[in-house]
Amino acid sequence: MGPIQSLADVWSLIRRRLPLIMTVLIIGLLWALYVAITSPSSYEARAIIQVNAPVLSDPLTRSAPPASLRMQQIEQRLMSRGNLVRLIDNYNLFAEMEGIPDSTKLEIMRENTRIQSVAASGGGMDSVTNLSSIIVSARAGTAQTAADIANDLANDVVNSDRRDREARIAEADQFLSAELTRVERDLDIQDRNLATYSSLNEDSMPESRTFLQTEQVSLTDRQAATEQALMDLQRERLLLERTDATADNASIVQQLRGAELALAQARRTLPAGHPEIQRLERTVSAITRGETDTVSTGIGPQLSLIDSQVRKLEDDIEQIRARRLEIDVARNRSGEVLQAYQQMQRDRQNTQDQFADLSRRLAEIESLRLLSQNDQTENMVILEPAVAPEFPVASNRKRSAILGAFGSFAIAAGMALLLDLLNPVLRNTTQFEAITGLRPVIALPYRASESDRFRRTVALTYVVVISVIGLILALWMIDLMPAWLRNMLPPSIKA
Repeated sequence: MGPIQSLADVWSLIRRRLPLIMTVLIIGLLWALYVAITSPSSYEARAIIQVNAPVLSDPLTRSAPPASLRMQQIEQRLMSRGNLVRLIDNYNLFAEMEGIPDSTKLEIMRENTRIQSVAASGGGMDSVTNLSSIIVSARAGTAQTAADIANDLANDVVNSDRRDREARIAEADQFLSAELTRVERDLDIQDRNLATYSSLNEDSMPESRTFLQTEQVSLTDRQAATEQALMDLQRERLLLERTDATADNASIVQQLRGAELALAQARRTLPAGHPEIQRLERTVSAITRGETDTVSTGIGPQLSLIDSQVRKLEDDIEQIRARRLEIDVARNRSGEVLQAYQQMQRDRQNTQDQFADLSRRLAEIESLRLLSQNDQTENMVILEPAVAPEFPVASNRKRSAILGAFGSFAIAAGMALLLDLLNPVLRNTTQFEAITGLRPVIALPYRASESDRFRRTVALTYVVVISVIGLILALWMIDLMPAWLRNMLPPSIKA
């Protein structure tokens, strides 16, 4: 059961081991007080950033990423190694901790710096989470440093958000402008290709179908008339040749008829006043007057004229046939040409739609730029800058003091109890009865000797002295020592 059976045993144990208990307790309390005093103070400052909703709520102003996503990106950038090193160098942080590695400094900075986003209320079930405010808090060893770091981070948040929005607008404008130029160039090329293809296949285009039908009928009629004229010329040539062969024996009537036929043919094909017509008129006049010797002299030129007319009519017939063949080929290719032309038109329409869409989006980007410059879109403003806090935050000082006090009590009580367990002595009738199960008949009180009383006096004096020394040291540590007592201390201790 041990030496502790009642509260009286506890009090007896404390009286016996009071010097040890007081020594351990005072040393532990002084050590806990020293740790709490020497541990650095921690001040926390906060800056509040308000997220303003866009003045014009439409798809244009909502085209930018939501503030929650932008805030995550900004926070990652602010908590990057380069930015934290900049803060450490600018505010001379960890000057008293030169030996710690940079990774530890960065970890402490990330623990002492927080960026908290406050979600906006009233959003729909399918709406993207927006923010109403952002709280930037920072801890540092001094109040002013904490406020400066918090304001620095808050300014970085606002400026980074503005720079990000402007950069996104500039990148979108540059990309859309380049795409618009490319699509416009493609559109011009397609227009030229359509015009060239339409020109090369003009006869096969649908709009030429009626014209070709009319031309086909006209060519048919023209070919028939030309062939008829050719046959007439050929008959006249045969007649002239027959007339030339029998010119010497022919009667005047036949000569006159041949000359008149030649004159009529010349008048149909040659303009008025032509030399050939004049010659034939003279021949007819000569035959009429009886001058038949001149008839044979006009047959050769007439045959030459008829031959030239025949060749011209044959060339016309060949041209008509060639043109009719081209029309037939073009009409046979009309389906293929129409399919290719329609595909080119569809491609051009797609390109035209892209051009219109890019133009619309480029106009929206320009409108978004104007809204952003006038702070009409979603933006961030510092609603409440950080100020230097008056008191430090609850740090490890209080916890260290409390833990040190409890630890000192526990160690002192444990050591006292351990010494009693190492020297088991029955000190009263209650312990004797508990151990042996026998109740003593008589119990005589212990009479202290001179040496016992001396040891008790020394122990009590030691307890008083160590208590006074501990109290003086505690007052000195917390800078609450009275002036009269401080004047009694040596100069080295005063310093």
